[in-house]
Amino acid sequence: MSMQNNNIYETNNEKPKEAQNDGYNTIENSYQEVVKNKKVILFFTMIGLGLLLIVIITYLFYSNKTADKQIEKEKQIATDAGDGIDAFFDMREILSTIDSNGRNKMLLKLDITFRIPKNSVNAIKTQEPVIRDIIITYVRSLRAEDIQGSFGLYKLRKELLLRINDIIKPAQINDVLFTNILMQ
Repeated sequence: MSMQNNNIYETNNEKPKEAQNDGYNTIENSYQEVVKNKKVILFFTMIGLGLLLIVIITYLFYSNKTADKQIEKEKQIATDAGDGIDAFFDMREILSTIDSNGRNKMLLKLDITFRIPKNSVNAIKTQEPVIRDIIITYVRSLRAEDIQGSFGLYKLRKELLLRINDIIKPAQINDVLFTNILMQ
């Protein structure tokens, strides 16, 4: 019986060794699969990054060409229009009162610059007193609420542009620029 017991022990000892080897092989196989999966993921990530880099470079290349074409178009338009250079005409400071809340008066100080074609400079200089009168008359008809905010300034700019261009024809003003606005 002692022989049989030895065989039983040997058989029992062999199975755990095989089980240990199978477990080791399973862990090693799992590790190899993980490494293989990481390599595959890394490979596809690199491909994706490469494609993204190609798209970005292509976009930058073509957007620069588009910007260059736009600049060339603007230069061509300016050349076709003549000089393409505007002049700026600074009005003297304009002070006027405007209504605020019905009873109170506020003081409005405007510093205005006109963007005009070079060939209109003399016409604007000779019409400056008329232009000042148009601006002061219009501004005095406004309330403080009419000028507040960006929309109010936009409306003021467009209204002055229309009124002044109507009076100084055939000369024209391209834009009204506010260099300083103060309400007290």
